[in-house]
Amino acid sequence: MKPIAFLTSADLLPGHPNRREDAWEFDVQFAALEKGCVEQGLRLEPAVWRTPEFRAEDYSAVFLGTAWDYALAPEEFLQALERIQEVCPLLNPLETVRWNMDKSYLRDLSERGVSVVPTLWLPDAQEATVAPAFDDLDCDTVVVKPLVGANAWRQVKVQRGQAWPAASELPPGECMVQPFLPAAMEEGELSLVFFDRKFSHSVLKVAAPGEYRIQSSYGGKELDYPVNAQELAFAQAAVDDMMRGSEGQWLLMELELIEPFLYANQGPNMGRLFADALVRLLPSPA
Repeated sequence: MKPIAFLTSADLLPGHPNRREDAWEFDVQFAALEKGCVEQGLRLEPAVWRTPEFRAEDYSAVFLGTAWDYALAPEEFLQALERIQEVCPLLNPLETVRWNMDKSYLRDLSERGVSVVPTLWLPDAQEATVAPAFDDLDCDTVVVKPLVGANAWRQVKVQRGQAWPAASELPPGECMVQPFLPAAMEEGELSLVFFDRKFSHSVLKVAAPGEYRIQSSYGGKELDYPVNAQELAFAQAAVDDMMRGSEGQWLLMELELIEPFLYANQGPNMGRLFADALVRLLPSPA
């Protein structure tokens, strides 16, 4: 069988001249998934989606792995996936990718009854546009995020009465505005990882002192977390990232379906679960 392509960005691979500071996440994640694939008789290979050397026809299937640069060129990314699925099975359905790339999917989930962080959807991040959000969300601190983004790119936390951030720091177009939840700094953000809807492991992501962003690029850490039945039930209903609201209830913050970091250090069995899911998804040999 041909290898399976694990789509990634060039700046995550060893040897890149400007390798990202969070590239260690690719290292531990790919190593765990590759090991699970070897045990199943599968060969997983990293493939950079934006390089002309990548040929989808050289693979038996393509899986979206750590293509974390897609937010900088979302239309180019979608066009690349369209070309891929013409010649090779794309294991992440394109319609799912389109839906999950734009964080307005949270509005869809809310309409279906999932408890999400209260969110306003605005045409731009200018001060005059966002200022009413403090009253609308009944809070003194908001977080402004782009609809398409990753790793807290162009995301800002703003307090009522604070000087407005520079345009280069704000989302470049349409944005979403959410109340800042104290749990981000006091408790952290709970993530549950599933493979083909089967629960694998959970992790509590905590921010560095004085920081609210939990990504490792900002000093965030991941801790083992023994999920309880209530938390698991909530996650299974939405298959998501979670955070407590101001009244202690769980709220959905993100539902990452296309290129999440999988926290391999906290999931000793994730490689096997991933490979088992791949076997179920791969097309049967002709």
